[in-house]
Amino acid sequence: MNQDQGFSLVELMVALAIFMIAVLGMAPLLVTHIRVNSQNQLRTVAQDIAVEEMDRLQVMDYPDLAAVSSDPTTEKVVYSLVRTIETNQPSTDQTRIRVAVSWSHQGDSKNYQIVSVRTAQ
Repeated sequence: MNQDQGFSLVELMVALAIFMIAVLGMAPLLVTHIRVNSQNQLRTVAQDIAVEEMDRLQVMDYPDLAAVSSDPTTEKVVYSLVRTIETNQPSTDQTRIRVAVSWSHQGDSKNYQIVSVRTAQ
């Protein structure tokens, strides 16, 4: 007669306990992954807002840059966009353009900033 009839209940319970210990050890890794993914998604949206605004400012006529407001504007619900236009910086006939996007996530403030220099032509 063949004595191999499968696993006993004790063997099955030991294997299940080992599996549960391994799964519980990986649970904090899953939570960290979800948190980091959420932060990266917010950062990507902020970068998209900043790049889009910088592109818009780069194609404006040079004299019209002086009329651009530096007042903060709220994009979406979470993001704040601030444009700073500094004429004659870093030298004469140049304009420094700074676009900053800030947001808050879980009580922590973050920001993303792009700086460019345009020359009068």
